[in-house]
Amino acid sequence: MNVPLSELVPNIDVNKDVDMALLPGTPMMPKKPAIVLWHRNPLLDSGGVFTSINLNLTPYLLYNRPPG
Repeated sequence: MNVPLSELVPNIDVNKDVDMALLPGTPMMPKKPAIVLWHRNPLLDSGGVFTSINLNLTPYLLYNRPPG
């Protein structure tokens, strides 16, 4: 996938050392929420690590519902 980071996640600031955002979906899984993380490389002006983690909230909803 060759998409500019600013187009993929417009609210991530690549000038920060670390930035995080929540997304309603990603291009590969548009209906699954995701957490995205940017960690800038201090040695490269425009380099760093971008990570996306898809979330599955079903177990949380099942195990944390009120009894009854």
